Amino acid sequence: MHPGMQFNQAIKLHVWENKQSTPIPFSRKYFHYAGLDRYFDKSPLDYTGFRLLYPIDADKVHQEFLVFQGASYFRSRGRDETYGLSARAIALNTHSKTPEEFPTYTQFWIEKPQKGSKRLRICGLLDSPSLTGATEFIIEPNDTTTMLVETVIYPRKPLQEVGIAPLTSMFFHGENALSTYGDYRPEVHDSDGLLIKQDKQKWHWHPLREAEWVEVKVFDEGLPQGFGLLQRDRNFDHYQDINADYQLRTSAWIEPLNDWGKGQLKFVQHSTDSDIQDNVVTYWRPQQVTAGQHFKYRLHWGTPTITQHKLGKIHATRIATGDAERVLDKKKLIRFIIDIIDVEKTEATPTIITQLYGKGQFTFQAIQANPHIRHGWRVLLYVQIENCEPPPSLSMRLSNKLNQQALSETWFYQLPPSLCHATQSP
Repeated sequence: MHPGMQFNQAIKLHVWENKQSTPIPFSRKYFHYAGLDRYFDKSPLDYTGFRLLYPIDADKVHQEFLVFQGASYFRSRGRDETYGLSARAIALNTHSKTPEEFPTYTQFWIEKPQKGSKRLRICGLLDSPSLTGATEFIIEPNDTTTMLVETVIYPRKPLQEVGIAPLTSMFFHGENALSTYGDYRPEVHDSDGLLIKQDKQKWHWHPLREAEWVEVKVFDEGLPQGFGLLQRDRNFDHYQDINADYQLRTSAWIEPLNDWGKGQLKFVQHSTDSDIQDNVVTYWRPQQVTAGQHFKYRLHWGTPTITQHKLGKIHATRIATGDAERVLDKKKLIRFIIDIIDVEKTEATPTIITQLYGKGQFTFQAIQANPHIRHGWRVLLYVQIENCEPPPSLSMRLSNKLNQQALSETWFYQLPPSLCHATQSP
C-alpha cells in the first residue's frame, strides 16, 4: 500500500519460498496515479501496508478480505461482510498515565502458498521503544475467516500497561440511546456488545453504550475461554446508512490457546461526537510479561454466530425514563426492555434472575413471549435508584424454572451517570 495521509511508517515486504527470502521492492508501477505523479518528486518510497485478496464472496472472483496497515493494526472479514473493527498485535499504555505507545510491524514475510492451498502463512517483525517481538499468522479465509495468531514479546524495559490481543471498534449511538444527537441514522456503530465466555454455561453480554468521558471496566474472573466485540444487529432499517452498511460490519472473537498468566480482561471506552474515530478497545492485561513469552490464540472474523453457543442470546437493549404510555406512574424509574433470541423451549415460562449492584431496587419484572423474533422472549425491568455514587450496575439472565439451568447469556449493564442522576432530580 502506498504512503499517504496518516500512513507514513515505511515497512519492508518479503516473499518466503523454498526456505529463501526475496524482497518485494517498492515500485510505482503497482499504483495508478491518474496523472498526479507528474507533481511528485522522485525520492525513494516504501510500502506502508498490504492487502490480501481471495474469492471469499464469489467463486473465481478475488476480493479483498484482509489488510495490514498502520502500527500493528490489521482487519479482516467473513463472507459477504464489510470491514468494521480492527485488531492489532499489542497495545501499550492504552489506559495509563504514560502516553500510549504503538508498536509497529516493520517487516513482513509472506510465505508463497502451494497451489490449491486455502491457507496462508505470514510473519511480522514488531518494534517499538519499549519492546521487540514477532507474530506468526496462519490465515484461512472462508464464511468465517480464521487466523491462528502467535506473538512473542521481548521487553526492552519494564512495561506498565500491556494489552494482549486488543480489539478496537467504534460506538457512536445505538438502540439504547436516549438521543440520536440530530443524526438521521437511528444507530451508528461497528460493534454493539462485548461477549465474554468464562465456561460452557457462563456467557456474559455487555451491551455497548455511549461513554460520557473515559470509562473503564475490569473483569477479574481470570483468563476467559473467549472474548470478542460483536455486531449482532444485522437489520438495515436500524441504521439507514446506504454507504457505511453498518448491518454488514464483521464481528471478531478471540480464543486463547495457551496460558497467558494472571491478569484481567479490560474494556476502555472514550466519549465521541462522531463516527470517524474508534473509541472502544478491549484486551487482556497480564500482570507481567517476561522476555520470550508467547501469546497464542485463534481469531475469528465473521457474523455474530461465530461464538456458536446454545444459550439464548441478548438481541436488543432499550431504555425508557419517561411516562409516555401514561399507564403507571413511572417517574423516577428507569425501564429496561431486553429482547432475547434462540431460547430453548421449555414446559414453563423462563424465570428471570436479576441482581442490582449498588443502592436501589427492582420495582417491577416481567417476561413475555416475543413472536417477532426467533424463539424470543422480552424481559421488562423497572429500576428505582437510591444513590448514584457510584452509578449502580445490573445483571439479568433467564433460567429454567424446573431445573434452574441457565437458558440465556447473562446481561450486564452499568448505568451511565447522566441517566442515573436524571432519576434523582426533584
